Amino acid sequence: MPVEAADPRSETAKDLKEFPYFTASPVKVIDNRPRAWETCEVGVFEHGLDGGEKLIGTYERNYRFLHTFWWFRRGSRHFALYSTEYTATRVMEIFPGDGFKDIGGEEPASGGFCPVEFYVPDYREHASQEYCGPGRAITDWNAPFDSLPKGSEFTKVQGTHRGRPKLRGPDGQFLQAENGGWVWGDQGDYESGWIKFPPHHGFVAGCIWGDDSSWKIQHLDLSRVEEGIIQRDERFGYIELPRSVHLRDAIHLYNLREAPRVQIAVSTTWDLHTGKMKPIGTAPWDEE
Repeated sequence: MPVEAADPRSETAKDLKEFPYFTASPVKVIDNRPRAWETCEVGVFEHGLDGGEKLIGTYERNYRFLHTFWWFRRGSRHFALYSTEYTATRVMEIFPGDGFKDIGGEEPASGGFCPVEFYVPDYREHASQEYCGPGRAITDWNAPFDSLPKGSEFTKVQGTHRGRPKLRGPDGQFLQAENGGWVWGDQGDYESGWIKFPPHHGFVAGCIWGDDSSWKIQHLDLSRVEEGIIQRDERFGYIELPRSVHLRDAIHLYNLREAPRVQIAVSTTWDLHTGKMKPIGTAPWDEE
């Protein structure tokens, strides 16, 4: 049965009505039993502001589709993690209205990591005009990109809100009142907006051949994705995705600008008799 493709956009992107976005699902499933496993032809679909869905191309995958496609955007360019060979993660560039092109990634390998699901977080921070200045993501509201990382985007929210700025001294630091609180300015009308940071971090769930009792979570370095270069690593150790949990629901990035952190929901196993938890990161072959 075809896999229903979920909307990959973040809630903020939906609120800002950002289009187009792209999904993929099997358009043809090929049953090769009993001599080989199921394969499929995968369609890539473009979703527009009018609610329409358009097939812009297809590719062959030599295994079941699972959840092996995730679209993301860097500036005006559209990319997707995907997998045609079951032991390799690849990246395509998508050209809205025209199609897509494979631009790089992993090569198939007998001992490769078999992806079953991808996720690229859409990390954003809200910024308000009255709080901009030294030490903030936006130091000059009239020139927001001067202080943002290369590849960032900034979208202003329509309208203004009422607010009071924290006053700063000549050194740019916030002034403190004698009672220990902040010194606030007069109330006024201010703008606000959303900063979208470039997606340098991706995640893949899957397994190496022969260890498919659970899906392990690994990191994907996407900082050079425009060149078709991605790097996968096991920086978190041997951690398992909980059953019945999608990868996008297991990953939460925060504080990306100052001290990048990620919260990951992982599977834990407990002895019902003793109440003892199996140490996280213990592979099946290392269990006592």
